[in-house]
Amino acid sequence: MFLMMIYMVFEKKMMIYVPLPDLQVEKVDENEWWNKIRQLREGPQQELVVKRNFGRDGQNILADMSQRQGLYFNAYNKGKIVVFSKVPLPDYRADLDDRHGSTQQEIKMSNETERRVENLLAKAKTDSSHSASTSTISVRQSLPSTSSSVAESKTDIDKVRLSAQLKDLQNSRKVMILQLCKLH
Repeated sequence: MFLMMIYMVFEKKMMIYVPLPDLQVEKVDENEWWNKIRQLREGPQQELVVKRNFGRDGQNILADMSQRQGLYFNAYNKGKIVVFSKVPLPDYRADLDDRHGSTQQEIKMSNETERRVENLLAKAKTDSSHSASTSTISVRQSLPSTSSSVAESKTDIDKVRLSAQLKDLQNSRKVMILQLCKLH
């Protein structure tokens, strides 16, 4: 639940409304975060990305905790995202920036639509792997036997095989996109 509070400031018969941020600041449960930071330090993961707003006080507490554990800490996107890491962190990360960052976005869809998309992707994957194997066989049969060096012919075969596989993959993706467009 997001709360929005409005303060009114009266200056020379003018009312100015200053809205507070609509994101509610969460309190830091130190026991929970000690455990999570310890798991990160001891586990195989390189970093932990948390998309929660802890406010400046919470960020300071988390930064202190991570420093005590020998980890790096940085807040991104106006403090809405905090990152713990085993390696030093940059000041800016485009993948965590809402406005200028990655073109990939999280989307929400119904369970039925999600199942349809998963089925279409699985079908496209099996179709592309099947067509790639048949095109590889046809490429092998269509190549003429020449007396050039074995290394050159092997690289040529690999190039032709890769080209055929990429073409098949591209065609299967086009079909999948057309099927997805028909759903909407």
